Amino acid sequence: MWPSARRSVWRSWYSTTPPQLREQPDRLISGLSGELEQFQTSDRDYIVVLTKGERDIQTLKDLSGKKFRYIGLLASRKRVQYDFERLRSLGVGEDFLKRIHAP
Repeated sequence: MWPSARRSVWRSWYSTTPPQLREQPDRLISGLSGELEQFQTSDRDYIVVLTKGERDIQTLKDLSGKKFRYIGLLASRKRVQYDFERLRSLGVGEDFLKRIHAP
């Protein structure tokens, strides 16, 4: 065992209350029903996808043709791998998949 490994400490942080934002987001989308097709984005937008796995694939596919500065996917590594495989099978390009920040 490496000496530094014995001294490592893992810390977990969680909150029982929602985070307080200093500024409200321009738009928070929940309960998607075809909204993303009409949603306008620009290269100044930051997007984070959090669907608990329920709609990851459709949401990411819909976003694949849009412009934005950053896209993040909050999911387990196993889920990310599954989502990427499905997206590839649906014709989503590698350039888009490489832009997604995920565990």
